[in-house]
Amino acid sequence: MTETLAKKYGALVVFAEHRYYGTSMPFNNKTKAFQKENLKWLNVQQVMEDYVALTEYIKNTQYPALKDRAVILFGGSYGGMLAGWMRIKYPHHFQGALASSAPVFWFRGKTDPNAYTKVASRVIKQMGGQQCFDLYKQGFYDLQLMVQDASRYTTVKDAFNLCTVPKSSDEVQSLIDTLSDALGTMAMVNYPYPTNFINSLPAWPQQYACEQAKNLTAEVNLGAGSFNFTAIQALKRGASVFYNYTGSMNCLNLTEDTSSGLDDSGWTIQTCIDMPMPMGDDPSDTCFTW
Repeated sequence: MTETLAKKYGALVVFAEHRYYGTSMPFNNKTKAFQKENLKWLNVQQVMEDYVALTEYIKNTQYPALKDRAVILFGGSYGGMLAGWMRIKYPHHFQGALASSAPVFWFRGKTDPNAYTKVASRVIKQMGGQQCFDLYKQGFYDLQLMVQDASRYTTVKDAFNLCTVPKSSDEVQSLIDTLSDALGTMAMVNYPYPTNFINSLPAWPQQYACEQAKNLTAEVNLGAGSFNFTAIQALKRGASVFYNYTGSMNCLNLTEDTSSGLDDSGWTIQTCIDMPMPMGDDPSDTCFTW
């Protein structure tokens, strides 16, 4: 968009911040904006109207020479969803849209709720082979067995280098969610070059993660017994490429966001009250867990 198309067509490129993200807060106050009674202003309709108003302001006030020029929307993921929806709803304002990886129908009855984990698992198998897929699958299965077993929580802490011993089954489940998010996100940003817009990641991060996972040398002495921790440690090595590739994280704090580049508080609210997207998993088809 910036290096090729904008230059070719002499276009003005505008990156506009979404309300309730970054510093674009109603009332110019994040605390007040996120008060329960004010969350009604965080919805897709309001956001689309923001962009209508912004583009009209730019064309009529800031750059009058662009008044009769076409407006082409572009975005990826949720940004792509907005681009597609605005082109449909406001065709007199927006003359085209490029919606990249945009799940515009990711709603109940429209899309398989397990589609995301199926695609992520396919990427893992393509990049790391069947062994990596199997290690992750077994690791999630083994870790799930520990959710209700408080006698193993200290072992879980040692295996994943957690900052504190889990105090409840919810905290172990939070760990599982963190690992799932890590592997799934690396499937989304599995680019052939290093990136750092979410976290610092190597080229082909999913392939690199699988290489780490398949290094089956034990890192931590997890004690004797019949339980095999090989897959659990493989899972840790693979997922930690996402949240600790640089090695700067001393321990994993489950109460902190492991993504350094994105603030998902607004997104969490939107997908709860405005556009809930069903997201699940079927372990018979994937390497994740229920």
